[in-house]
Amino acid sequence: MNDDGTFKLNSDHVSATGAALANASIMWGTAGLFTWIVPADVYEISSSGCGAGGGGQGTYGFGGGSGECALALKLAVIPGETLTINVGAGGAGSPVSSSLADSTPGGNGGNTTITGSFGTITLQGGYGGLSTTYLPGESGGPGGQRGGFPCVAKTGSDGRIIRIGGKGADGLFGFGGQGGIYAPVLGDLGSYWNNGTGGLGWGAGGGGGGNDPAKPASGGGKGADGMVRIEYQVTA
Repeated sequence: MNDDGTFKLNSDHVSATGAALANASIMWGTAGLFTWIVPADVYEISSSGCGAGGGGQGTYGFGGGSGECALALKLAVIPGETLTINVGAGGAGSPVSSSLADSTPGGNGGNTTITGSFGTITLQGGYGGLSTTYLPGESGGPGGQRGGFPCVAKTGSDGRIIRIGGKGADGLFGFGGQGGIYAPVLGDLGSYWNNGTGGLGWGAGGGGGGNDPAKPASGGGKGADGMVRIEYQVTA
């Protein structure tokens, strides 16, 4: 099976009639609603995927959680039926703010669903970093993780404190965004350097912002979108 979704003949696999089978796959890795028609003579698929990651929280620096994941889930299908795939969107990071009074949380990641004759499979998105409860975003479910806490006690070389936002949560298919940095030892670097970064790959959480309590201009990173990959076999 090639990464670009093209067929690859595998002589070790044959059908009940003795014909050689080829492995094939298709993947959706950006948020949106999609459909896919099951090819002729395909009665089972193997599906992997994840819900989207939660966004990081800026002013308090909590990382977003990663989405629920599934790996090689076997599903019975009917040749010619149409499957509906809804890939969840990554949660937005909380916006840059000039005040600690702004307690906007990171956005929750969207759920990813696969619907067919087998019913609906739902992979829940990760939760955004929270400020009102002072907690990182929780995972969407199995295969996901909780976001990281901010670090507020690193001392710079000149004795001043460096504040680092919590890391976004990793998932089976992605890596969490890095926490933003407020580093007075390097001077006033502005909000760009204070922001958390977005999750990488699929389903990972966004990083929390870094800030100085006297100057909390920071934003959280966006969670990564969800993903669905379907693998199946066809007659070569």
